[in-house]
Amino acid sequence: MKTYLNLMTLEWQRRHLKKRHLIRWGRVTALVAVLTGVTWWGASSDLADVRAELTRLEDRASLYRNQLAENRKLEQQIQLAERRKKLFNSLAMPQQPLQLVGIISASARQQDGRIRIASFELAPRQVSAESPSANGRRIAQPSNANVEKEQPDVRSTVNISGIADNDITLARFVASLREVGVFQEVELKSSRKVQRDDRLACEYDLSCIY
Repeated sequence: MKTYLNLMTLEWQRRHLKKRHLIRWGRVTALVAVLTGVTWWGASSDLADVRAELTRLEDRASLYRNQLAENRKLEQQIQLAERRKKLFNSLAMPQQPLQLVGIISASARQQDGRIRIASFELAPRQVSAESPSANGRRIAQPSNANVEKEQPDVRSTVNISGIADNDITLARFVASLREVGVFQEVELKSSRKVQRDDRLACEYDLSCIY
C-alpha cells in the first residue's frame, strides 16, 4: 500500500483549503443568482400576463356594467309605462262601487274631518241626445221612418249627501272630487244652512256622473 506525504507547509494547506471553499461557494452563489434571475424573469412575465388579463377583464366588466345600467333604466321605463297603462285602464273601465267609495272617502279625509257623508247612492242616469235650441227649448228630431232613433246615453250617477262645517269646506270637497279625474261631472244640487251642535253647518246634496 502506497502512502503519500504532503510536503507543503501547514500555512499553505490552509490557504489552499480556503481557496477551494471560496471557489465552491462562489459557484453556488452564482448558480443561486442565475436561478433567482430566471425565476424573477418568469414571474415578471407571468405578472405582466396577469395584469394584461386583468385589464381585459376590467374592460369587459365596464361594458357589462354600462349595459346593466341601461337595462335597469329600460326596466324602470317599462315599469313606469305599465303603471301608466294600469292607471289608464282603471280610469277607462267602469268604476266599481267600492272603488268609488274609496275615492270619495279619500277626498273627504282631505278636509280634516270638517265634512261628513251621510248617504251614498249609486244609480243610472239617462242623458238625452236631443240638442237645445238658442232660446233654451229642445229641438225635436225629425220624424222619419227611415231614420233610426238615437238611443239615450245611460251613465252612472253617485248621489252624495251629508254635512259640512261651512261653505268653504264644501267648495274644497267639490273641487277635490273634480280633480280626481274619475267623474265626468260633479254638480252641487243643493246647499242649505242647518243648526248643528249650537252652531251653523252646511247640509249638501251632490251628484257625480262617471
